[in-house]
Amino acid sequence: MTDPLAMIDAQPLTLCVDFKNPHAFLAVSPTVALAAELGLTVNWLPRMAPAIERPTLPSAGDARGVRHRRFRAEYTAREIGRYAEVHGLVIRDIYRRPDVTLASIGLLWARRAGPGSTQRYVTEVFAGHWDGSLDLEQPAELEAVLAASGAAADGFAAFVAGDGRTELAALQDALIERGVFTVPTYFVAGELFVGRAHLPMIRSLLH
Repeated sequence: MTDPLAMIDAQPLTLCVDFKNPHAFLAVSPTVALAAELGLTVNWLPRMAPAIERPTLPSAGDARGVRHRRFRAEYTAREIGRYAEVHGLVIRDIYRRPDVTLASIGLLWARRAGPGSTQRYVTEVFAGHWDGSLDLEQPAELEAVLAASGAAADGFAAFVAGDGRTELAALQDALIERGVFTVPTYFVAGELFVGRAHLPMIRSLLH
């Protein structure tokens, strides 16, 4: 089994993503563009993070903290919508909570076929999930994405049933130990950066 920490430390640019997280989806395109500009390969890793919380409905007598959490959640939804529109991305229902275990294991499987296949898998799974054309919980649909990405689907079912789950669990533990609590999270030269807002600083560090 591959050492999960080596997946981070051996690469100049690592991005941890969760396919159900719209912030991670919004980070994909600018990160791919930055890597292409600098001639780098993105080291994609799955990090299954908590889902985005739906805003609570207003109620008379809500405490200040409850109101503030609702305001933040409502702002987050508007921000996601604005950025998606600007970049021509389709994002439907940011509060969905699919089980991303299979898709995450698929990312580990795609890595075995090389960085090109990995990046194609990541972009296709994100796009398919958010436009509603891909069910992240259906193995056959993920196998089709793997095949289209250049990662042979033969053996994927056995990987899901065995080593894939072990590797994914070990990676989640390692990422938690490294401080990855949400997505998108970047690692650059051993430093952790949370959110795509840090891409200008990341660019300066990698340039």
